[in-house]
Amino acid sequence: MKNYLILLLSTILALTSCQEKEQTEAENTSKTYTEESHSYAQPNDAVITHLDLDINVEFESQVINGTATYDIKNNGSKTIILDSKFLEIERVTQNGETTEFELGEFDESLGQPLTIQIKDDTKQIAITYSTTAKTEALQWLTAQQTADKAHPFLFTQGQAILTRTWIPIQDSPQNTYYL
Repeated sequence: MKNYLILLLSTILALTSCQEKEQTEAENTSKTYTEESHSYAQPNDAVITHLDLDINVEFESQVINGTATYDIKNNGSKTIILDSKFLEIERVTQNGETTEFELGEFDESLGQPLTIQIKDDTKQIAITYSTTAKTEALQWLTAQQTADKAHPFLFTQGQAILTRTWIPIQDSPQNTYYL
């Protein structure tokens, strides 16, 4: 009887957890976002809902390069805008096909808007990019600067709006992604 009660309670807990996650995901993709003065993103038009990051960290050259793949929810827009600063954008695809993109005018504080052409049925975009020597959110330590002095170390410090200097992103605390 005791085992039956434990099994029943575990099942109820598992089902409740699944329902809460589904509800949170639904709320995330149907909410209204506040326009922000510190982001170029317009998440009410098109918003990132998930990020899959495939990057190489090159300690010798102090560069990160790779591809960021985003699931998006398009609310009828022809573009999605991400924040970027000091990034080199190599290629952008939408639904697996090469698409047009544009880096807008540079602002010393905000960086540049990365405007990507999308279609009504676009569910995914992928950006192949690399960081540069000007990236502000990456802190590179040599092996000699670490406690064990054996391996180099890298950490990111993206607040307040520095994450856009190592990955193109809708750089706002109101946008949460499911990793």
